[in-house]
Amino acid sequence: MLPFLSLAFLAGLAMGSVVSFFPLTIAAGLLFLLGFLTWVERRQILPAPQTTVTYAGLLAGVLYWIAIVPPPGAIREDGAWLESRSDARVGRVVEPVRHSPERATLLVALEGQSARDGSSTLVRLTWRDPSSGIFQGDRVAFHAKLHVPSGSLNPGGFDYAAYVERQGIDAVGTVVGSEAVEVRESGLERARWAGWGRLDRWRGAIREAALFSLQQPASGIFLGMVIGERGYLSEEVQEWFMATGTVHLLSISGSHLGVIAIGLFWGWRRLVLLLPATLMLHLTRWITPTRLAVVFTWCGVSDRKSTRLNSSH
Repeated sequence: MLPFLSLAFLAGLAMGSVVSFFPLTIAAGLLFLLGFLTWVERRQILPAPQTTVTYAGLLAGVLYWIAIVPPPGAIREDGAWLESRSDARVGRVVEPVRHSPERATLLVALEGQSARDGSSTLVRLTWRDPSSGIFQGDRVAFHAKLHVPSGSLNPGGFDYAAYVERQGIDAVGTVVGSEAVEVRESGLERARWAGWGRLDRWRGAIREAALFSLQQPASGIFLGMVIGERGYLSEEVQEWFMATGTVHLLSISGSHLGVIAIGLFWGWRRLVLLLPATLMLHLTRWITPTRLAVVFTWCGVSDRKSTRLNSSH
């Protein structure tokens, strides 16, 4: 009797896990199974206690899953703060701002609102038609109706709710317009955020220079490899990289390699300028200190990229 009960309960758990996707199908299946077991009992194929226990275990598994496991996109805490409000929401940008054509994505830790575990409430804010000048560490204010992201209703499909939950994000929202987000305080004014803010500003300067001087798809590839920003890569170009098995080139370098390149360039240039005046005079007949620093930087970055490629294989 116990094996039948255990198998029936496990089958009920499996059915309960897809109730939110196929409620009518599951209900019809339970009714059909009830009729089938009744027919089996009347034909005396199985004894009445066994059929009753089997169906009870199956139904218990379905009800247990529905009662215990929250549905996709369920609110993980008191969601009263998600409702529309007239005052501005204020928080700190805690990750580098991600840019794409006519869009920026900010991860904001809201002030005065905490999740159940006591950590700051994280909001992924999509800003359409943004203005420049917002970086990691800035304290910002915005008006937006927030909501918990919903999951996929297609079995086996991409579950956006589970994806953002794994990143610790509690809600998402959207604002539109160049003045939709206001900077209340620069991150450079806080010692904790000053370094991250400068790095994000360097990334912004590289982005603006690349978009001004390069055409697509060169600008998108450059930004993806140097500062790890793939928002300017078209879907067609990304498919090319995936089809040729070279998509890892877009993630080998990223922002880390961009920062390393800047540091190497600055260091090599300072070293070249410290050379004796006589040697510097002879050297500048052939090459400037800046160009020499670029050559050394390129060699250093190339060696690092080759090392990471070999380690990845």
